[in-house]
Amino acid sequence: MPPTALTAVEREIVRLTNALRADPDGALKRQKPMPACAATDDYIEIDPGSGHPISVAALTVDLGVSVGMARDWAVKMSDAGEMSHRPSGERQAVLRDLGVNYWIEGENVAWAQGYPIDTIAQVFFEGWRESDSGHYCAMISSAFTHVGVGHFQGGGKDWGTQNFYGLQ
Repeated sequence: MPPTALTAVEREIVRLTNALRADPDGALKRQKPMPACAATDDYIEIDPGSGHPISVAALTVDLGVSVGMARDWAVKMSDAGEMSHRPSGERQAVLRDLGVNYWIEGENVAWAQGYPIDTIAQVFFEGWRESDSGHYCAMISSAFTHVGVGHFQGGGKDWGTQNFYGLQ
């Protein structure tokens, strides 16, 4: 029988991401300067006073995308023994197969090794938050309304995926 709920790690990734979205200048704010994507993404509004993005609505968790896409990709990365993004055409096909009528989609991936299981969500979150290659912007973009989150332990590592999308 397929899983019917998020794991504790997956729930914590969602909690941290939504806490950041609710208060981008709060306790979980980015420590590094804003990445270039924050200035060029039409769906990120920067507060001129703080230099940080303004808050946006929480992401709605899609369990089907979590299990059938994000967790599935975490398993596939583990099986391959390397971190990589699922090709965009394949991501789009999986979303369509899951019945998601999206207009925009994005993905964050991560791996970690040697951390206690109760810290993995924080490790993944901080890596994405401090990344300069668009991971942070994906987490805070108002274009994304839904998320699927996957975590898998395999090959001595923890693997994680966030799949974002905005509904049409």
